[in-house]
Formats: sequence, C-alpha cells, structure tokens
Amino acid sequence: MTGRIDQHTFGFFVANDESTTFLVPGNLGSSIANFEQESLNLALRYRYDLSEQLSIGWTGTLRDAEGYYNYVNAIDAKYQLTVNDTFRAQIIRSDTQYPIDLYSDFCDNNCEQDTDYSETALRLKKADAFSGRAHRVSYTHEERNWNVFVNHNSSGSGIRTDLGFGSLADRYQLVVGGGYNWFSENTWWNKVRLSGDWDISHNDNNELIEKESEVNLSMNGRFQSFFEISVLTQDKVGLRDDPSILSITNNSTLFTEQQGSFYFKVRPSPSWYFSTFIRFGDHIDYDNNRLGKQRLVRPSINWNLGKSLQFKLRHTYQNLDVDNLPLFTANLSDFRATYQFNQRQFLRLILVYSDIERNQKNYTFNVEVNSAGLSTQLLYLYKLNPLTKFFVGYSDSAYQDDVLTSLTKSGRSVFMKFSYAWLN
Repeated sequence: MTGRIDQHTFGFFVANDESTTFLVPGNLGSSIANFEQESLNLALRYRYDLSEQLSIGWTGTLRDAEGYYNYVNAIDAKYQLTVNDTFRAQIIRSDTQYPIDLYSDFCDNNCEQDTDYSETALRLKKADAFSGRAHRVSYTHEERNWNVFVNHNSSGSGIRTDLGFGSLADRYQLVVGGGYNWFSENTWWNKVRLSGDWDISHNDNNELIEKESEVNLSMNGRFQSFFEISVLTQDKVGLRDDPSILSITNNSTLFTEQQGSFYFKVRPSPSWYFSTFIRFGDHIDYDNNRLGKQRLVRPSINWNLGKSLQFKLRHTYQNLDVDNLPLFTANLSDFRATYQFNQRQFLRLILVYSDIERNQKNYTFNVEVNSAGLSTQLLYLYKLNPLTKFFVGYSDSAYQDDVLTSLTKSGRSVFMKFSYAWLN
C-alpha cells in the first residue's frame, strides 16, 4: 500500500515466505544464503515534506524467522539549498541474529580447520546478535552547462540490510565527479557532454579495496542517436590468498585494469532501433585470480512490423584471454517476438540460447569444456485494466555439456497468474 495525504507520503509492504533467502555482504563481494524456515517480511516508509525545499523520512524493514532476524531503521533528509544545489543524507542502523549453524554451508570440509573458512562463513559465524551502522551523504550542484557532485557511502562491518539485499559491508567509498555540456541548435548534433569521476574505497581497517578514474565523452544527435566513449583506469583487489582471513593487505593482489568502451544507439525510423555496446581491455579472471584481456560486444535490434508485431534480438559475445591464451568464449542470444492483438491482450515468445567454450589447459582446476543451454517461454496476457491482469504461459529448458552431446530437456512448466483490483 502506498499513498500521499497533504505533506505526508507513506508506503507499507508485508510478505510471508515459506523459506528465507538473503545476501551475506562482504567488502569484495557477497553470497546468497538460504535456510528452510518460514519468515515474516515487513517494510515501512514515511516522508514528511516540511517545505518545497526540505523533507525528512524514515524507513524500517523487518525479517523474522526461527533463529534469525534482521531489523533495519534509517532516517534520511533532502534539502534543496538553492535551485541548483541539493544535499541528501541517510543514517542506517541494523540489528541481526543469524542461525547458529548456517555458516557451515560456506566452509570446506565442514569447517574442521581454520583454513576451511571463507569470507562468507566468517561473516555468518556470529554466536550472538550484533548491530551495524551505515550512512550516505551526497551533495550535487547542477547548472545548465555543468555539474559537480560528491558522495560518501559508509557501510560498517556489522551492517545488514537483508530485505533490500544489501551487497556490501565493511566498505567505505568516496566519489567525486562532474561534467560540462555544450549545446547546438544548428548542427546535426544537439548536445556534447564531457564528464568523469574519481572514487576510492577502503575497509574498516583502512585497507585499499579499489581506486578508479573514469572519463566519458558523449554526444546526442539526430534520429534520437547517442554516442559515448569511456576510458577507465582502476586499481582493484582480486581474491584473498587465504580466504579464512578477512585482512586484505599482504593477503591479496592489487591489479591495475585499463579499459575502454563505446556505446551507440539510434532510431532511424519509428520501426527500427539499433544499439551496440563494446568493451575491451584488462579484466580480472576471478576464477584463477589473475589479470586477463577481455573483449565484449553486445549489439541489439528492435523491429516494429506495423502496430501489432514487434521483434527484439540481442546478442552478447564475450571472451577472456590470459597469458596470451584463450580462457573462455561465451555467446548469449536473446530473441523476443510480441504480437499485440489489441490494447488488452498480447502473445509473447522468448528464446534464450547460451554457448560457452572453455580452455581447460588455461584453468587451474577442472571445468566443463563445452556447455550450452536453451530456454523457451510462450506467454499470453489479457489486461482488463492496468491493475487487473490474467497471465498463462508455458516454459521449458534444455542443457548440453561434455557428457550430453546434444541439447537435452531439463525441465518444463505451465503457469497461470490472475490479479484483480477494485478501482473507484
């Protein structure tokens, strides 16, 4: 339920899950934890607008199950100092209790030795309830031709925002950036923008996690066209040498990545839309904790055949070379066809195909050399109004690997959903 009455804005959400799933955050990544206990999930939001320039708010979330809970309370404020200057701040506190034995799911050999532990296991192994704090502060100055901003995000090691699937803890980030715009009314382009930012991240012990600089040059033109070229340099920590120790210094390698990217989109007519994203340069091979060279290309095409039929095709090609040898090559194709009978109903077909080839000789452990998958879905929708809908569909999936030499069905399902809303 959401609503607004005068200066008061509010929201309420509640759900009951048969099982409980949440992210366990770290400073280098996160993992998904799950246990088969029913949980209550609640989210509340309230904001009061003191004036057109100043508002304050409160957000609360709750997740509760047997042997587990996560309570979060946050207060925030937005202040429009001037027409061009905006200040935002939020302070968060969480209280958490983890199931006693859940950490063992993320250990090798049932946590029999200290070296069996992972970062996730260490952050889950809490005998008692614990609390954490975080804050976010930002300042933005916006002019027609230029802007600047400063953000500071702080997440202590004990912070948990499980209902929001918060993915980071024990991490502090400072970001500074801005840009300048040029406008034109007499040429084929109408806007050129040069922008960039610099950021740095540390953990609770002030150990460097990441430092990044990025510059972007973009242009808007005729036919809704947009071009952007980006150059990025970052120092970034790889995996921990000893995952059973949370420290980073003398326990990890700091890699330097240099990447370039290009993005382009255009709509030459109402019927056609094209876009392409290309990225190349250094990329960390996290499977083997080393630096490689990546190439990624993602073109897409949309075609509207009349008012009723639409086709969408997107393909992603990615490969990674390490030590001048190929590591893997991945291809992912996504095709969607939609037929709109009228304003109330449509039929949609989705085909997703993936194909991955790996070079076993360049891995430090055994992998599947070839794997492929095909997912299919056929969906029919009838809409009485924006909030009253009926869905019915069919989906299946097929898989191929080193043992299965051809695509083999791995699952199929038929589903139906109906929602109804009473509107005044």
